[in-house]
Amino acid sequence: MGSGKAGFVLGCASGILGLILMLVVAPADPTWFDRAAKPKAEMADGTERIRQLQEEKEKILELRSRIISALEAATFSGKASFYAEPYHGRATASGSIYNKYEFTAASEWLPMGSKWVIQSNATGRMVVVEITDRFPSTKGRMIDLSEAAFRAIAPLEKGVIAVTMWPFIGKGEE
Repeated sequence: MGSGKAGFVLGCASGILGLILMLVVAPADPTWFDRAAKPKAEMADGTERIRQLQEEKEKILELRSRIISALEAATFSGKASFYAEPYHGRATASGSIYNKYEFTAASEWLPMGSKWVIQSNATGRMVVVEITDRFPSTKGRMIDLSEAAFRAIAPLEKGVIAVTMWPFIGKGEE
């Protein structure tokens, strides 16, 4: 008789649990019991969602293309100089420590953290620099390059050179 009582209790418990599931789950999801209807509905919803995501992707790619075209049109020409000592090891306007051996630059107006391609008009050599500092407006100068960046495109003895620059558009770290 002991096992009969246990079976009765378990049967009642599972019956009560089933009743709770019907009262709680069924109103929230009327198709929970229909194993065939739910996958079909999910498949239709999934197909529609994929179509929506593809449309969003196309819009994003078009916008990206327009932004890149606008940035590529932003080309500037002017004079560049370099700075090294006594600024090496000092804090820059961005908060980083200036290192004359890194490819960085100071500009009065370019956005901090932006990357720019600097090309020497005389040599044609190019370097990519990150704007990490500000400098006082020096008449006729557009940008101050770190010593390493300047050396990559011209001899230091030149001091000031004519350059053309444009935003760097690329992926990953240089």
